[in-house]
Amino acid sequence: MRVLVERGIRDMTLEEVSSAAGLTRGAIYWHFVSKERLVEETLAATRLPLEALQWLTEEDPCLTLARALGDSLSAEPSRRFCQMLVLNAGDPMARTRGARIHRAVTRFMMRHCMPGDGGPGGVTAVPRRRRQSRLRLGQALLLGLLVQCSLSRQGGVPDPAKVAAALQKLLGTEPT
Repeated sequence: MRVLVERGIRDMTLEEVSSAAGLTRGAIYWHFVSKERLVEETLAATRLPLEALQWLTEEDPCLTLARALGDSLSAEPSRRFCQMLVLNAGDPMARTRGARIHRAVTRFMMRHCMPGDGGPGGVTAVPRRRRQSRLRLGQALLLGLLVQCSLSRQGGVPDPAKVAAALQKLLGTEPT
């Protein structure tokens, strides 16, 4: 993963991967027929907490989402994975994987965080256009935090309570 983050998908060579892993080139080629296959396997093997979101009924869904974001950035392997996705966003394989994460987060937000469709507190329905713009704002907040925190040298993770409060405000589900 380190070589992917440092060199990028296009510039990385299997020779660099083998030396970083302490293996021979032959051992790498034994398991992976090409660099593309290695990247595909790496992307498939890593799962972020943002992809496995499950709403616990006793917790605010925005807080669940904020905690999953924090968990995705706090452990070094998943943090490096986020860095790799951000730094290689132009590559089709990274874009495909990023889209899968985006769909998982969007589905969770639509089902559990948005007002009107069983959202928290039984909030009344909101016009569709307003719901879509609120959803995009929530997505932008999460993506911005993911990019900022995964590329930050300090390695800080945002406070889940503050992220949840910001999400609630953007989505229009603030407790009254």
